[in-house]
Amino acid sequence: MKSFFEKFAVTPDEATVLPYFEAAKARLAAEGEEILVFEKYGVYTYMKEELARIRDTLLLDKDNLLYAYLLHEILKKRDRTLLQAVSRPRAEDKSELYDSLPIFPLLAELPAMYEEHKRRGIPEDVTHDTACMFENQTQDFVNLNGHIGMGGYFFWMLNFLDTRILRIGRFNLEYKTYSGDFDAFDTKDGVRLMPTAGRFHRSGRVLGAAGCEDETGAFDASLTETEDAYIGLTVENGLCKNERQVLKKSACTRLLTKGDAVISVHIPSGEPMTDEITAHDLKRGGEIVEKCLGEVKAFVCTSWLLDPQIPSLLGRETNLTRFGARYERAPIKSDGSGVYEYVFLCSKTTPVPALPEKSSFAKAVKQHMLRGGYIYGAFGVFKKSDLD
Repeated sequence: MKSFFEKFAVTPDEATVLPYFEAAKARLAAEGEEILVFEKYGVYTYMKEELARIRDTLLLDKDNLLYAYLLHEILKKRDRTLLQAVSRPRAEDKSELYDSLPIFPLLAELPAMYEEHKRRGIPEDVTHDTACMFENQTQDFVNLNGHIGMGGYFFWMLNFLDTRILRIGRFNLEYKTYSGDFDAFDTKDGVRLMPTAGRFHRSGRVLGAAGCEDETGAFDASLTETEDAYIGLTVENGLCKNERQVLKKSACTRLLTKGDAVISVHIPSGEPMTDEITAHDLKRGGEIVEKCLGEVKAFVCTSWLLDPQIPSLLGRETNLTRFGARYERAPIKSDGSGVYEYVFLCSKTTPVPALPEKSSFAKAVKQHMLRGGYIYGAFGVFKKSDLD
């Protein structure tokens, strides 16, 4: 067993993994190549031939089959400690074969996902689109690495398999418990945010964000609730100000606080987000999530797409700026690397002058970065009723 794990350059605890290893050997003897038969799931289309080619190469070494069964056995139990230890075979090799191998045991969990979707009454088209996120995420890996694989997206895909995230129209919608450091309040002037904790740079960004490490002028946040008011710091245009605001309870409702259920909006790569598509898919998505997963207090999003700087960089109203305008925004601690993967399709180690300019947006962001700027992103929230 030790030589087997050395071959895949993984280091699980041998005593803990032994039952899974024995179960994997038994399945290999009984099921043979079945775990690598990905075609039966129907979720890979334009990558189908490439993935089949990789599969056929993997079959030349039966240890690859044993590894796939082992990973699936651990997946079935969701033993995250062991998954951390074995889910990235030969990760340092950056090999097409080893980067792709975890795809197959992940896909073997789709039948369990299908059963759970059916039990919860999730529409069939949503189930299909959620399963097809495997090919979408694999394409993201290809864009960054030049070959098929799953790599660091492995644990992200568990959110789909565990029915925490549904692909509904243009968006991935995650049902989750809110744990952020900003409370949201509904007022006659719209949603207002106040930080409940945290330390902020004098610029209003979170202390420790890229370019905001200097503590000179930094300030701390807290939120106080009295009998008739909420008292905390002001948040405007995605920045926290060292100014106190008082919200009378008679003039507001606490919309969101830690522990509340929310829909977290994620934006996968794909077609443009027009206003019409965004409004339709978020409204339908909210209805499906609340019916099938549970009621929520609000929609939230944490993304570089919400950075309040983006409208000025583009210099015009676009689908992206209109999407961001839906949210009341607050700062997040960011190293500014999010745009590397999603705008430039590059590693964050890529020198800024070498970043490709494949779109007008990429060009504007690159020029901003060449001037020493960053795209930080933001946390945002909007009310369910805003979609009515």
